[in-house]
Amino acid sequence: MKKLIGLVAVIAMVVLPGARALAAETETQATVQRITGDNAQVQLPGEAVPRKLVEGEKLPQGATILTGAGTEVLVTPMSGTIATIKANTQVQLEKLSVTQTGSKVTKQSALLNLKAGNLVSTIDPAKKEINDYGVRTPKGVAAARGTNFSVTIRGTTYVVAVTNGQVSVALPSGGSLNVSSGQVSNGTTSSSMSASPPAGVTAQDIADAASAAMSAVATIAATPSLQTTATMGTGTADALLTASVQSVATNGTAAQLSQAVAQASVAAGSSTATISSMVSTAVTAAPAAAASVVQATAAAVSNNTAALSGVVSGAVSASTSASGAQAVVQAAATGAAQTAATPAAVAAAAATVASSAVTAAAQNTSVGSAAATAVVQSAVNGAAAGAATNANQGVANAVQAGGGATQISNSVNSNAAV
Repeated sequence: MKKLIGLVAVIAMVVLPGARALAAETETQATVQRITGDNAQVQLPGEAVPRKLVEGEKLPQGATILTGAGTEVLVTPMSGTIATIKANTQVQLEKLSVTQTGSKVTKQSALLNLKAGNLVSTIDPAKKEINDYGVRTPKGVAAARGTNFSVTIRGTTYVVAVTNGQVSVALPSGGSLNVSSGQVSNGTTSSSMSASPPAGVTAQDIADAASAAMSAVATIAATPSLQTTATMGTGTADALLTASVQSVATNGTAAQLSQAVAQASVAAGSSTATISSMVSTAVTAAPAAAASVVQATAAAVSNNTAALSGVVSGAVSASTSASGAQAVVQAAATGAAQTAATPAAVAAAAATVASSAVTAAAQNTSVGSAAATAVVQSAVNGAAAGAATNANQGVANAVQAGGGATQISNSVNSNAAV
């Protein structure tokens, strides 16, 4: 009998081919990616007093981060998620874990307990199937899987503002309230950011929400480690950039949008498709700001041919008329020429703009290939105007001495595939 029991035990321990592996949850750590300011502290589990927080350190579940005036801390509590802890904030890393079945991650969890202050969360929507993220407050948990939102606790006031995606807010009376993109909630009711806000929500809260997405873009752009697949996972940084730009386009000002797209495009490097998608998103969401967005972005990436091509293709593909396409092409050429380092670079930028514009115009039925000559001339005109206001007076003078628009036109015609 004992032999039989032993045999059964051995068989039970053997994983037969095709058998389902058991899920295992493992505690993880958060990484401090960036600190701005000099008043950031952390109190680790078991420690009586907080100590100075250091960039790059790993924080365990249960650690509490405290920021003072003029200080912000950027933390990645789980893959594809950025938590920006604003000034004068106290937040505990209540839960950090990952669940795996075999080698496959089936769930990643992070619960941040916000005691006071403001926390901005940006979560990769591509990982929503495995994301389990929430911000605990005295009134309940604001939970999301893939979105951009901010939570503020100011005394007894509790504000959740969503700039992209949707957040589920636990209600004090039980149940939950869904807060969608462009809405703000006081934890009991919600309304559009553009309408009369719920009780206790101020104009500053709404302004902070609009800038929350800007904060996410700036954070990614300024943090090289967030742009690597090793830290964030394949495509995560690009996905967060695009989602954040959508947030600014929906809720921010034209100036904020121009700055956000420019920063995001610099962060995206030579990812032409990502830059094109971001610019297209911005132009579609805010057509009145299209020219300023495109000019600012082209100026920021003028020395990167692939990025500049992405700016132009995105802008032209989102244009709804030939005249609209010409306007954004001229804006792109102007911006690129304004920051080009040499007269040759001005001409090369104009050629890139013209070539990319012609290709995109042919694929946009609202513009059409018949607009090729017009968009090329727009690129020439824009480059000439941009060169005249180039920050480097030597470049401006050299281009002018060389014939200005004529010189640029010759370069475009000889180098661009138009």
